[in-house]
Amino acid sequence: MLSRRELREIILTALNYFFAQKEESEKFEEEDVLNYAVEVYLENKEKEITPEQMKFVKKIFQGILNKKEELDEKISKYVKSLDTLMDVNLNILRLAFYEIDFVEDIPDSVSANEAINLVKKYNPETGSHKLIAGVVGAYLRDKVKQE
Repeated sequence: MLSRRELREIILTALNYFFAQKEESEKFEEEDVLNYAVEVYLENKEKEITPEQMKFVKKIFQGILNKKEELDEKISKYVKSLDTLMDVNLNILRLAFYEIDFVEDIPDSVSANEAINLVKKYNPETGSHKLIAGVVGAYLRDKVKQE
């Protein structure tokens, strides 16, 4: 059984693989990318993903893909240009914004903290954790103002 943090790492890996595909002819199906991400993540680990956890991962991954334009539009309000973001940072923001907006059983503060933890693990040298913290923090402050 995996932790929610580990499930987020699988989702991030799948997003990175999926969006890194440049040519339409080379694109793999969403489910193939997700299964590959799970396989890569679990390689050399003595853990397994339960069917319920796989359902959670698939729901979040597909939700992000389905809401990509909406998420990117929201993120673009807090950064100069999406093109200037490293892909991993953009995918971490997509995951955080999706959880904040569409996953009710995860507190917003947990989504924010998990985004910072992900960037510290997957992009530690760049100081990107400050960017992610600032963007997600600003988004949460604006969300509170709107409620």
